[in-house]
Amino acid sequence: LKWQCLRDMTYEWLLCLVAVADVTAEVIQEADALTGQEVQHLAQLSNGQLCCGYWAGEAITQFQRKASEKLALTSRHASDVHLDNVTQVRTFARGSSHWGSVAVLYLDAAANTKVKVLDGRPQRHRDVNVAAGTLILVPEGSFVMHNKAMKVAYLHLRRSDARNFFEFYIASWVEQHFVAPYDTAAQRQFFRSHTRFPRYWHGFTWSFIGMFCTVFACLPLAWWGLSMLIAEPDVSASTAKGGARAPTLLPQVGKGSSGVNVSLDKTPMSKVSEVL
Repeated sequence: LKWQCLRDMTYEWLLCLVAVADVTAEVIQEADALTGQEVQHLAQLSNGQLCCGYWAGEAITQFQRKASEKLALTSRHASDVHLDNVTQVRTFARGSSHWGSVAVLYLDAAANTKVKVLDGRPQRHRDVNVAAGTLILVPEGSFVMHNKAMKVAYLHLRRSDARNFFEFYIASWVEQHFVAPYDTAAQRQFFRSHTRFPRYWHGFTWSFIGMFCTVFACLPLAWWGLSMLIAEPDVSASTAKGGARAPTLLPQVGKGSSGVNVSLDKTPMSKVSEVL
């Protein structure tokens, strides 16, 4: 019995070592992934979700490119960039969605700050030393945890299909120019305190306002076109009813002669002169 318990304990320890080795092998770390100026620019931005795509800023584009290249992907596989002060960043559960690893960029961490990358169990973790500008890629199903809140920029990476043309170019352009300029701290605080999904309702509200103003501005033009369509049948009807005869006498003689069958032989000369 003792030998069996010892064997079971040894087997569990071997499984833990294998799991720790897997976590260690999958975690990718790079110091100074971005320049100091780019890290400082991201650190000065307010917390929230930044619009990404083809029209993203230079620092955001560089962050997406660096994170994607680590997994042999393109920038179209990267999600929007999130800025927040957090104590942990989680990935999605394995196989639960099309999102895989998550890239975390530390913006204000002190030198040699220790963080933990866990795989769901306390004994399965790896200690990683980070500083401002350090980029780590947390594998799918794992998460990174800090002892205190730190400001980070993170994004999710798609496992297979990249973002389509409409989402990467057109939708990102609309959001960058019509939604992002109104995404202020006061508005985020308002929607967070009144709704469960603040970003959705923020985008919905401004989209509704934009569509309403567009339709309202087009109403005069639409009313003018509708008035023209209503007036055109009346003009056609009056033209058909009046005959649209010319004011000269010569056409009237021809039309009158065909309709009334005027005969010059049986008509007095006085009548003919009146007609002429």
